[in-house]
Order: sequence, then structure tokens, then C-alpha cells
Amino acid sequence: MMVAAVIGDQGFIGKALCKSLREEAQIAVKSLITLPENRLKGFDSGALSGVNVLYYLASATIPASSWNQPEYEVQANLIPFMKTMDAAVQAGVSKIIYVSSGGTVYGPSHIPVTEDSVLQPFSPYGVFKGCMEHYLNYINQRFETETLIFRISNVYGPGQNTQKGLGIINTFIEQGCRRIPVALYGNGASKRDFIFIDDVVNVLKLSAVKSFKYNTYNLASGTVYSIAEIATMIQIATGLQLTVDHRPARASDNTTIAFNINRLKQECSAFIPMDLKLGIQRTHDYILQHLK
Repeated sequence: MMVAAVIGDQGFIGKALCKSLREEAQIAVKSLITLPENRLKGFDSGALSGVNVLYYLASATIPASSWNQPEYEVQANLIPFMKTMDAAVQAGVSKIIYVSSGGTVYGPSHIPVTEDSVLQPFSPYGVFKGCMEHYLNYINQRFETETLIFRISNVYGPGQNTQKGLGIINTFIEQGCRRIPVALYGNGASKRDFIFIDDVVNVLKLSAVKSFKYNTYNLASGTVYSIAEIATMIQIATGLQLTVDHRPARASDNTTIAFNINRLKQECSAFIPMDLKLGIQRTHDYILQHLK
């Protein structure tokens, strides 16, 4: 039986991934609890003993907060990651799967970026996400450990916690349900790629048992929508009436981040991203059921 461990299992993607992995009879999930002392130290080889596949999804920060203390990115994200990767090699982990951030490592691009596009991160968070990718490539080349990097776009869907200021779709829906005005910066022209949580989990789960041709993939829907279009689509799909709080544009507004997903579609022929309207409806239904 394959043993998989998920670091970052309390996050949005991590929880959904663990739940899905546990439904597979041939996969045993090893729980790795990130204690406060582990957050800065990472995990040692003893904790990873017996693990075949290691998923790394943990992050102690978010893009917005990284501007204030970029040195904290090194202490809280980069160093624990490097120590854990070294421990994984020592423990004999056969495959490491790292969930990176496509939206922060590439930087704005109106032309859909491919996996071979130059990385141009525009936040400390993105800089160190890129550093983690490079370190994982080093692990792959030096120790011949199989590694996979997924550069994910904006994930949404049932179960996302909006309290950290992440997840524009979930946030808009929840605020609409609570009749709280939604913030729209500038004219809402910023364009982003949105991918449903189930699509992400299905690819990550498949990657545990399938050998991929390349070691880096864009995991996205391949379609971009402006924030204003998202607000309109939410109202059409759910019947909610959103009250918009218009705010001055920020430096990151009026930018586009688009992804080319041809490599992923060639690798995973069954990959068909969730229709955005349907995904919004499913997210709305979940939020309504769990609204407190």
C-alpha cells in the first residue's frame, strides 16, 4: 500500500486532498501535524519514515502580508521547506509533489504563460515560492528523487476559509449572503484564472500514482475573467444582489495573469475544468448550508 503524507493538511486544498486520498483503498494517509516548533524547523527524516509520496502545501504567509516582512518569508517558509526536502531525501521518499503559486511566481501577463516562461514574481511571497521550486529541482537533479511542481491559479469552491482575505469568489458569495458590500477596486478590470477545488484535488491525487513526463505544470482553468465579470456572474448564477463598494485602484489592479494549460491537458486527457457558473452555484449552495 502506498503511504502519502500531506504537509499543509489544515489548509483549503490540503483538507480537500486528504479527504479524497482517504477514499482510495490503495493509499494510506499519514498525518503530519505542524506544531509551532515545526513551523520554523520543518520535519525531520523520522517524521517522514515510511512515506512514499510527500505533498507540500504549507505556507505561513499570504502574498499581501509578505510585503511587510520579507525576511519572515525566509524564516517561516523557505528554511522549513529546505529542511523538510532534505529530510525527505534521507527518509527515502520516492516522490515529492509541491503546490506552488502560479499567480505570484510568473507576474502579470496578458499572454498565457507556459511552464517555460520566465519567472517574474512581484511580491516577496512569489520570490520565495520560486526559490522553493529551484531547490526542489536541485533535489531532483542531485538525488534523482521524482519531483512534481504544480503552479496553481486562484482556487475556489466549498470549504474555503475567507477570513484570511483569500478567495475572491467565496468572499463575494459569502458577503452577498450576509448582505455585506463587496469591495471592487478601480473598475474591476484585473483579470484572473479561477479553478474549482475538485479539479485541483483530482490532478494532485492522480499525480501520486502516475508518472508525469515533465516536472512542472500549470494547474489552472485556462480562462481569465475580470473581477467585475466575476461579480456579475455570481449574481446571475445565484440570484444574489451584490452591493458594490467602489474603491480606488491599487498598484496590482488592471493586471492580467493568464495560463497556458496545454501541457497539463496532454498529460491528463480527462482534465476538463469545472464550468465557472456551475462551480459558483455549488460554492453558493455550500456557503448557504454552512452560514452561521
